[in-house]
Amino acid sequence: MRNIKFRWLSALLTTVMVATAGVPAIGARAAEITEPASAVDAKFQGGDLVFHAVDELPEISAANAYIYQEGDEESAVQGRDLSYWQQFRSDCFLDTLTDDEKVLYSRYEAACVGYLNDTTSNFDGNYIRVDTSDLSLGNHMTPYQANYMFKLNYPQYFFISNYFSGSYGYLITYNDFKGAAARQNAVNEFCGVVDTWINQINQAALPEEKEKIAHDLVCDWTEYDYDSYYDPSIPHDGDFTRMDWDQSAYSLIHDHLTVCAGYSATSGILLNAVGIETLNVTGDGHAWNMVQLHNYWFLYDTTWDDGDNPGSWNYSYYNRNGVDPDGSYIGGHRLNLSEDQLYTNWPTFVPEQKKYSNCPLDSDVTSGIHQGVYFDEGNFKYFVTNGCSTYGAFTAEVVAGLNGASASDHPATVTHQGKTYAVSYTPGREDQVRAFVSRLYNVFLDREADAAGLNGWTSQLMSNQRTAGEVAAGFIFSPEFTDRNTCNEHFLRYLYLGLFDRAADPDGYNGWTALINDGYCRERVAQGFLTSPEFFDLCASFGVNPGNGLANVPTYGTIQKAHCTIAGCGNEAPVVTLVVGLYNTVFGRTPAQDEIDFWVDMMAAHRPDVTARVMVNSFLNGQEYANLGRNNTEYVQDLYRAIFNREADADGLRDWVNRLDNEGWTRERVLNGFTSSQEFMDQCLRTGIEVGPEV
Repeated sequence: MRNIKFRWLSALLTTVMVATAGVPAIGARAAEITEPASAVDAKFQGGDLVFHAVDELPEISAANAYIYQEGDEESAVQGRDLSYWQQFRSDCFLDTLTDDEKVLYSRYEAACVGYLNDTTSNFDGNYIRVDTSDLSLGNHMTPYQANYMFKLNYPQYFFISNYFSGSYGYLITYNDFKGAAARQNAVNEFCGVVDTWINQINQAALPEEKEKIAHDLVCDWTEYDYDSYYDPSIPHDGDFTRMDWDQSAYSLIHDHLTVCAGYSATSGILLNAVGIETLNVTGDGHAWNMVQLHNYWFLYDTTWDDGDNPGSWNYSYYNRNGVDPDGSYIGGHRLNLSEDQLYTNWPTFVPEQKKYSNCPLDSDVTSGIHQGVYFDEGNFKYFVTNGCSTYGAFTAEVVAGLNGASASDHPATVTHQGKTYAVSYTPGREDQVRAFVSRLYNVFLDREADAAGLNGWTSQLMSNQRTAGEVAAGFIFSPEFTDRNTCNEHFLRYLYLGLFDRAADPDGYNGWTALINDGYCRERVAQGFLTSPEFFDLCASFGVNPGNGLANVPTYGTIQKAHCTIAGCGNEAPVVTLVVGLYNTVFGRTPAQDEIDFWVDMMAAHRPDVTARVMVNSFLNGQEYANLGRNNTEYVQDLYRAIFNREADADGLRDWVNRLDNEGWTRERVLNGFTSSQEFMDQCLRTGIEVGPEV
């Protein structure tokens, strides 16, 4: 049995085979190891992390390569733009690069998004090309390292293969995605599964609770690909083997089979998307994750936790310390192995403050049983940073104050279930959360926060009783803000400033305005902002959990009820214009303020028994109108003015009057005809009120 290890760069340069067309030829394999005793032992031996170095490429053209042009990434298929794809990455490695390397990676990422969103091009080769002629590269990472580490740190671009070019500016894709239709089908499948999982994960409140859901979803969905491990030559497509294919997250999603690289890639995608910084790391021919919880880093290995039978898994390598008390690495999880991996400078990638922390488990660290890492005592919520005597004294960190208490006022020790923990607190997080809440007061309520409100919202965020999206919605739809009666224009501008920390861009603003005119209620619009990657980025900068926005989005929601109070505006509420127009056109008089308020309140309440049709009917079939003694022609003219806000056209007037005079139609039937028209329904949509059934 041969392991699939590869020697580092010097070996690769001497053994690589040159590609002339199509898929690059496979590099030489080396480092035979002892065959595992059984299938159960196989995946614990390492050696299923595979890559190939390619020293030369064929001539690149538009026929065999996607050649990136600046701005390609601005396209978006089904809303999946650059910001959508960026939610799945960690910037920890990116922060260690030189300025020109960062530019290279930004071009790589833009090219990847452009490639995914290219719905027309079919290539006869499998390359992505970006220009690097203006960049100074080579002082920090070789081309092999740069290209390898891009795949490792950007696992969401699942089409990038495990073949790595010896030239900057080239990514090599799997054959499966040459065709435009194949790419789109793969994207829809991949994102459909991932987006569904992210929604499930975000139902949890606390980071470790989210982490556990992600762990279980991955383990439940897939099985370890033992066939690929034992026979790495099993073909997949062209020169790509099944083991090559297993190096992608797509193998896990699509095939329900993968090896360590697919497990760690998918885990990284999910956890980063829900706000848990996660790194994909390698060593000993193996790939796994490092996961950060409350500023502590832990080993996280879904490959080794996944059971050998469908639906079975454990937690033996979940939130483990990376180093045993004697200083030795947990088996198979050594970093910085120069002979086994292409990138060797892990100490740069994983700076000192991001080393593994002590294991939080309460008992035997190899028990494989999930154990909670949070507990509440008194007015504080704690995260266990060490609950195992093997690693020394018990320790816990305060992650939130409860009942309005400030986390910074924590006790020095706390006793829980017979264990006494030394308590620590990381200064700054509560300040960040308070800054987030204060900002909501400043933007939406135009005032400084009161002490009770600031403490209350901060406590709920720190303890994850509420998400940032729920708290923001609490401000947006609070009586204090809604009483300002912002017009649609200013409502949108508040959302951009409060939730994106910027002014509205013209395209975005116009797009949302069109949706409001099409009937999107304000809650639905706010939900779009609260679930956007841009809001998630804002939340990450304050260290708060964005959540999934509003728990329920109504069909008909909050509406403007009076003239806009924003300085210099004064735009009247559409519902007020509608009500006043009915009084003017139907009764020929100006309504009293209490009459306006009555109907506006009825419409804003969205009562099923008091809809727009009910209101119009009460005007035109009520006693006050009957007293005016209007004939059929005048009645139809009044309908046009009251319901369509225009004079009747000659043909329409003639037709409706004929129905009343000669065809036996009642006025109620004609009125229902008017209120069933698209013209009336569109007016109700723009006003934000419910049309209702025929009266």
